[in-house]
Amino acid sequence: MQPWVSAPNKSKPVIVTLADGINQSVESIELADGQCTAALNVDSFIYPTLQVRDGYALHSTHTGYINRLFKFLGVWYCGNGRGLYRFTGSSWVSVYEHGDTNNDRLWDAAMFFDGSKLYFLDGNLQLQQWDGTTLTPMSAAPAASAFLTTHANRFYLANRNDNLLSYSGLRDAADWTSTNKYTGTGKITVETPDGEKPTGLIAYADHVILFKKYTLHELYGEDSTNFQMQNPYGVGCISDRTIVPTNSALFG
Repeated sequence: MQPWVSAPNKSKPVIVTLADGINQSVESIELADGQCTAALNVDSFIYPTLQVRDGYALHSTHTGYINRLFKFLGVWYCGNGRGLYRFTGSSWVSVYEHGDTNNDRLWDAAMFFDGSKLYFLDGNLQLQQWDGTTLTPMSAAPAASAFLTTHANRFYLANRNDNLLSYSGLRDAADWTSTNKYTGTGKITVETPDGEKPTGLIAYADHVILFKKYTLHELYGEDSTNFQMQNPYGVGCISDRTIVPTNSALFG
């Protein structure tokens, strides 16, 4: 009789393909043979084969809670609870910086119609214009605006505290007071029976959409002579960060 071997020196080759992709909805022991709970630098888009994709490298590091990341004139910009910063190639330099840190300070930004200027705000900061060198406040813009978008050569602003959708003069982000019915400015009141306040703003499919928590409001037209606000649609969003446009649909 041979003694029991506590660690037998035997092996059995096992080949497992993971082309069935990631499954995180069940316990690990219940996974099918072709599934996994996580994957790094691979995908299964060309089923049933598993493809290797390019990996990721660290671009740079910054401090605080990053809540906005975008490019302007080929340069990376990011916003956190303290300010808005641009990447110089080796470090992040402030474009606008507050004296304190507040993680509820959420940045929004949009480009001028020809892409030559950047406009940004954070819910308390007056609308700012940045051309890559000079920062200029748009002092006539509605104060405390939190949401910003552009459509048909106008800027649109909304905030979290009232139901006004404001629009600028034609091709002029500094004009928020002129009254010409074709080229001037104005405000549109967007009410709901329960008093919901705006949660997001975007231009999509050739019109402007104002989101609230439980509804969305679509504005068609280009000036005060042809603006049409559609009846509220019963789908909203809890945050402008959840609004994702694609070529075929808008997700909120």
